[in-house]
Amino acid sequence: MRGQLATSRRAFALITAAAMATLAGSGCRTVRGALSTPEEHAAFKPTRTLPTLEERMRAGEDYLARYPDGTFTAEVRRAYLRADDALWASKQGSVAGMESYLAALPRGPHAKLARRELDAKRLASVDLLGRGARSTEERLAAAAAARVRAREALGTWVRRFADPSIFGAAMVDAPEDLVVAWSLALPQPKCKRLPDGSRRCTKLVTEAYEIPREGERELVFEVRVDESPEGRVCQAVLSGPRLFTRWEEATLLAPLDESIPGVDNQLLVLVQSMVEATIATRPGAPECTVDSVGNAGVWLQFTCGELHLAVSRVGEDSVAISTAYPCSSP
Repeated sequence: MRGQLATSRRAFALITAAAMATLAGSGCRTVRGALSTPEEHAAFKPTRTLPTLEERMRAGEDYLARYPDGTFTAEVRRAYLRADDALWASKQGSVAGMESYLAALPRGPHAKLARRELDAKRLASVDLLGRGARSTEERLAAAAAARVRAREALGTWVRRFADPSIFGAAMVDAPEDLVVAWSLALPQPKCKRLPDGSRRCTKLVTEAYEIPREGERELVFEVRVDESPEGRVCQAVLSGPRLFTRWEEATLLAPLDESIPGVDNQLLVLVQSMVEATIATRPGAPECTVDSVGNAGVWLQFTCGELHLAVSRVGEDSVAISTAYPCSSP
């Protein structure tokens, strides 16, 4: 009997030793799994098996909240913190990334930092949009001012020369606004002596403007002053390629198709209105009579007291201004 008992004890010891060796060989997780409850093990398993890092981390948060002193707590916390560092490194720096981090881990270790940086970036974005809006407003205002300058350029030069006292006198004796615009503003006029002793001076005026959805345009015309051999102004001519067309485009804010029937008549009416309105702005301006000439390329002939203006489209669009003072010596 005693021999059988001893044999049974030796057999139990061998079985127990084999079982412990088996557990040791399977790793501590198996041992801890055997020691944990089925509920805790069910909460731990998703931290290892879910397909995405964000899902595994959310499962880790859930496990740590439920089992702060659980069998796998230390392991889950280490894995969670390592994963959080990696996730934050991949998400920080962009609004979309930090929003993604907060959506995945609203209570994560970097959640407060993510919210601060996200708020800062959103404020910067709003400020950038504000600066962009201001920049757009400034650009639109500059474009509108350029169109105004282009629309007014031709009429302004007509007004400067619409003074009979200019003709028959030296240019230096002209009204101040004309002398400044002609002699001092860039570009400087270029002059040449003609065979008959008279002199011709020219100055180029360029006004760039923009038509919405069509792009940039330029209104370009030459201001020409003819002087008699004695150095007295006898004629001023404003001329340029498609001058009236460009001038009207700056007013309409749309391209003008010159091939459409009736466009010439439209320009005729507009130029006439501009000239009459410009002359009328001068103090004591006389009334003008207008003749539609239609020959030798002259469209319109204005007689405004001593002042004569001829509107033409021969080669280039032009407005010639003069009085009875001759350009050649008698």
